[in-house]
Amino acid sequence: MDLDAAVADARASLFEMMGDDLAVGKRTKYLSINITDSLGTPLAIVDASDALGLP
Repeated sequence: MDLDAAVADARASLFEMMGDDLAVGKRTKYLSINITDSLGTPLAIVDASDALGLP
């Protein structure tokens, strides 16, 4: 999987996890997903504004 695909997957996953919490009236604890390589080196961070499509 390339980085663009990983970012897109992280956006969709974060949106879903946040939505699941909010749908049952819970304050979400999911605010970001860190994307790393196999050595743990950070490559990207997808935060809540990315998942919600905010500028």
